[in-house]
Amino acid sequence: MPAPQTTHVDPVLTGISVEYTNAEYVAKKLFPVATVAAPAGQYVKYSKKNKFKVGKYIVTANSQVPQVDWVSSFDNYSVEYHGVKKPISEIANQWAASGAGQVQSLEVYTTKFLKNLLLLEYESAVATLATTTASYGSNHDSPSTSWNESGATVIADVKDAIASCAKRPNTMVIGRQVYDKITEDSNILARIQYSERGIITPDLLGALFDIPNVFVASAQEEVGGDYLWGDNVVLAYVEPNIGPEILTFGLTFSPDGEDFIRSYRDETIGRGAQVIESHWAYDVVVVAQEAGYLLNDLMADGS
Repeated sequence: MPAPQTTHVDPVLTGISVEYTNAEYVAKKLFPVATVAAPAGQYVKYSKKNKFKVGKYIVTANSQVPQVDWVSSFDNYSVEYHGVKKPISEIANQWAASGAGQVQSLEVYTTKFLKNLLLLEYESAVATLATTTASYGSNHDSPSTSWNESGATVIADVKDAIASCAKRPNTMVIGRQVYDKITEDSNILARIQYSERGIITPDLLGALFDIPNVFVASAQEEVGGDYLWGDNVVLAYVEPNIGPEILTFGLTFSPDGEDFIRSYRDETIGRGAQVIESHWAYDVVVVAQEAGYLLNDLMADGS
């Protein structure tokens, strides 16, 4: 085991890890990170009655101003700690020094490799939560006509889902297999036929539905494997500025804020090795079911 004084957070490699992103991952777009002071705790949930109830507040000459109140409750979060490591032996460094196919340092390559493993695990956790109907209360539907069948009503289905949300969604996550199918939808193509090249893109879908952030979720369990987000579409309002008293579909509670990298020497490996570890602690929570809507099982045969 390395001595405690030789184990430290590496700010340089942490910076590389934080900056490294995979274009296929969309989880943080839907569940932004909320930095918390403790690994477990409570957060306040305000009732939708606070802001979504029309009233009459007329004051007459002899009446008092009507008293109103807000309703709140508490819910819990509890993070789990995740981490992976990879030693870089002196023997490996000697081979790397030869320059054979090496385009970046082993430390940088290893940092990105470890970061990707944690990101993939996180993406899977978010995709599982976000494509489960229980995460939405009654805000979910599987259209009677699948989107890969004749007579599909993609535009109407999405607009009905938007209308069911407590706040108009600003984020749309489309499973890759669904996206590939709706790019061939005749009704959508008719709407964009006079745009440049007449090809459906995420930006054009965003303009069609008045949703500024449209993401195609393409992450797979393995090369050629199933897509993590399945044949689903998630609509949600995601607050761009995380803070108190916000309405947002979900959050990633993390005492780290982002993941971090630490490194240390381990002389028991080979001829000695530099060990790189990637760490991240988080809990993914749906905090406002009414701010999201799930269109699920959109393909007749699941493909």
